[in-house]
Order: sequence, then structure tokens, then C-alpha cells
Amino acid sequence: FTPPGGFPLQQSSSYLVWDRDKKQAPTDALRGSSSGVSAELVDAILSADIVISSLTSEFLKSSGVDADGLMAANGRLIWLNITARGDVDEPGSEIAGEGLIAAETGVLTEQRTRDGSPFWNALPLVGYGTAMLGILGVLSALHRREVTGLGQRVDTSLVQGSLAARSPMLVRGEGVETWDSAGNDPQGALPNYRLYETSDGKWIHIGALTPDFWNKLSIAGDLLELVTDPQFDTAPMYWPTEEIRDAAKRVIGDRIITRSRDEWVQILQDGDVPVAPAQTADALIYHPQVLANDIQVEVESGSGTLGIQVAPPITLHGSESHESVGFTPKPDPEFNGPLSGVHVLDLSAYLAGPIGPAYLADLGANV
Repeated sequence: FTPPGGFPLQQSSSYLVWDRDKKQAPTDALRGSSSGVSAELVDAILSADIVISSLTSEFLKSSGVDADGLMAANGRLIWLNITARGDVDEPGSEIAGEGLIAAETGVLTEQRTRDGSPFWNALPLVGYGTAMLGILGVLSALHRREVTGLGQRVDTSLVQGSLAARSPMLVRGEGVETWDSAGNDPQGALPNYRLYETSDGKWIHIGALTPDFWNKLSIAGDLLELVTDPQFDTAPMYWPTEEIRDAAKRVIGDRIITRSRDEWVQILQDGDVPVAPAQTADALIYHPQVLANDIQVEVESGSGTLGIQVAPPITLHGSESHESVGFTPKPDPEFNGPLSGVHVLDLSAYLAGPIGPAYLADLGANV
């Protein structure tokens, strides 16, 4: 539902992805009068297969939306509720978003600087985690509905989305060693799995996680010290102290800085050492492998201009594929994906809201 004048983010290129394959309705369709929601919105909910909301039950009730009553009237309705911290939350929680929840749930302290201070994570981990949980929940509920004929409510939250992808770091108990995934090094905690700067001011990432690759790194990189110095005897599987890790980082770093990025990529690839250049997203989107695998797609924006987007991330063989999706703002009526015929009413906010329904639309749902 679009407010008068449109969304501020409509000028952003990201909006073309958040909104792709969806229809829009004006915001005045939300409320019929000061006493409650419009009949148009109620009709839309009663005819929907799925409703996606990012508001607590209390907030919905105060706005005149009786979710339980509407679900009772539409027995096949699946109601996905995405809240900040859970359905029971303090007033005003509906404004909490990516940054606030990332801070609360430890994301910003896990990715930190050398002095231990928090660090803003460019990857919107909270939103993506929540979107994936929402999609899994909706698809599971759709499967159950095929068997029983009944819809159901599906709840998740930004906090749960944040925790889902990071659950291995959150195991606590007597005798349990807490896993610190980053340490205080923004280039990577492990000497054998981190970024290194090259002589031309560029960077490479080395991924020598196993003893076999560690030995190959020592040979290809002329770094025999890594396998002859007794302090590195347990590398790369175990690093007894941070001092030993730092020593290995210095040995490797002092060697890598002597050549350019392209030279090292070639040398290490020839030596069967996992390595990748640290490149920009612009470089990736035009990479030959991306083009060969149809990972990017040329799409038409609402203004009629063509642009490049990342294609829907799932290929369903036997269904219409990338050519049929990605057109903003209207869906392709010819698309016949696995969710074809499913109607999704999207009332959600947060990053997880736009991303999740976009993927449902990519799978053929009418959003």
C-alpha cells in the first residue's frame, strides 16, 4: 500500500527488487473511517491465501484489524506475522528495524574492530534471516493446507531471524567454550582464512582451512616456515594462543604484500590453494560465471527503462524461469510457478517484509 506521493525509497535502485512482481494499492485503501479499516481491506484479507503483517496483535486490534476473527471467517487463510521481538512487546516496538535489532542481538559486536568496538555490518543479516524464516513458515503452512484444507497463523520476529543464522555462536553451558567467530580482526580471526593486502593496494582472501590446503599454501607461497616452525605444529586446525595466530598472520602477510593481487590469485590457483580476489559487487554482477548461469537478469522498471538485477535465487525446472519475473511494478500474468494461483496480501514493513514477499512473487504468487 503506497502513501500519497509514493515511498521515499522508490528513488532507490534497491526498491526495484523489493517491489518487483508486486501490485500496489493506495494507502487510503487501508482505512475507511476513523473508526476502523476499510471494507476494501477486509475483502482483500478474506479473499487472500496469505497475509503478511509486521505488526503486533495489540497494534492490529487498535487499528481495527481483528486477525483472529478474519482467520475464522477465511478458514484457509495463512497469516504470517513478523514482529520486532515477538508478538508480546512494548509499545512502539513496530518502529524497531535492522539496526536496532542487530545492536540488541549482538550482530554488531560479533563483527568488530581491532580495539573491540562494535562495527556496522553492511550485510542486513537480521532482515534476510527473518525473510527466510517467514518464507519457510509460509511454504510449510501451504503444504499443511493442501493436506488439511486449513490455514494457520505463522509467527516469527526480527530477533529470531537474527539468531537463526548465528545459533552456533550462541551455545551456552557449563564447560562449553564460546565460539568467537571474528575475534578482534576485521580481516578475519584465522591466519589461514582471512583477507590479505597485496602490493597494489588490493586484497585477496585465502581459504586454506584443511591441513592439505595449509601445506599447499606453504609450498605455492614459498612459506615453508608455516610447516617448519614448531609454534605452528597444530595449524591450521588448532591455534593455541592469539599470539601464535598473530605470528602466522605476520608471516603470511609479509609474503603476500610482495606481489600484486592478480599475481597471487594466479600463483595460488596454480598451487591448488583456495583463493579469491576481494572485488566489488559491480565486478561480480558482470562476472562471466554470473552471466553464464543467468544469475543476473535485465528487467524493466516502472518508468520503462531497462536495468540489471540479481535474478530470483531459485531455478525451478519445468516452470517458467527468470525471463518471466523481475518486472516492476506489475507481475507477468503468464508466469506459472509453483505458487501460481496463491494470493498474498503484503502489509509488512522492515527489510524482511519487502524481501520475503518478493521471493513469493518470484515463485508465482500474486502479491
